[in-house]
Amino acid sequence: MYGFPTGKKENEWFFTAIGPATSAASNLINQEFIVPQWASMLYIQAVAAGGGGGGGAGSADATIACGGAGGSGGTTAVGFFPVAVLPEKLYVRPGVGQAGGAGGTAGSGSSAGAATGVQDTIVTGGYETATGTVNILLYAAGAPGGGGGTATSGGASGGAVGAPAITTGVLLQHGLWTSHAGVQGQPGGNSGAVGTVCSILTVSHRSGGAGGGGVNASNVTTSGGGIIGTVSAGFFTFPTISGGAGTGEAGGDGYTILKPRVYTGGAGGGGNTGAASVGGKGGTAALGCGGGGGGGANGAGATGGAGGRGGDGYVVIIAI
Repeated sequence: MYGFPTGKKENEWFFTAIGPATSAASNLINQEFIVPQWASMLYIQAVAAGGGGGGGAGSADATIACGGAGGSGGTTAVGFFPVAVLPEKLYVRPGVGQAGGAGGTAGSGSSAGAATGVQDTIVTGGYETATGTVNILLYAAGAPGGGGGTATSGGASGGAVGAPAITTGVLLQHGLWTSHAGVQGQPGGNSGAVGTVCSILTVSHRSGGAGGGGVNASNVTTSGGGIIGTVSAGFFTFPTISGGAGTGEAGGDGYTILKPRVYTGGAGGGGNTGAASVGGKGGTAALGCGGGGGGGANGAGATGGAGGRGGDGYVVIIAI
């Protein structure tokens, strides 16, 4: 919980996923939130987990090996709800981010990040869905993982998930809410080219992961894609995260800024060459973002780099 200025009766609660880093929904823990009765309104933001980056490819000497794609960032749902129409308790279950795909002769793709839900009952079994239950207050859909690189092409992006449309919730009809699409992860470099960069704050306060670099048939390696920072409104500067160099260097991990609240995906791992070489690992994502793609490598016994882990989902509740 983060403190607000003294003298004001406002509070903020921040929930992240509790449970093993696995796709098994039954392992996630429902977190109880007791609605403060002194409050008149709740602001709730639910963000789904990001997908992991795809693994890079490994190939023989003097052959192409391409990097994996970055994972995509999860969707967001935001709402304002009068306390008078809410139950005494809500249950929050942020989704868990997924591990990146393994490197190999052909890199493996990563699984999608898990959905995040806020509702008035304890959830058991599978993940929350946008339909099929009247208990949902807010729902955000998880993001796809990045595709693995191959000997001919960089890993393909899983694309951006569209804004979730919640159609059966009763509680949400008493408030004002909106939803936003996820952010696409970037492809790995084709034919051993540099991994595709990912610019932050173009469509969201979060980002997907950048693509992994690779190596061409002349054994020339390339770097992974970076996460490109921007200046917003002329007074906030957001740093750039470098992709891994073409020596099998890992891509940089995503970062968090709390004011304004900004999260980034992981940068792509660099390519590599030589006997028993390994491509650079993709960077680990911050909350709700996509992991970086792994780099490709060539040479006798070479292995592509693993993709970076996608960031867990989260929920913010502010009582007013």
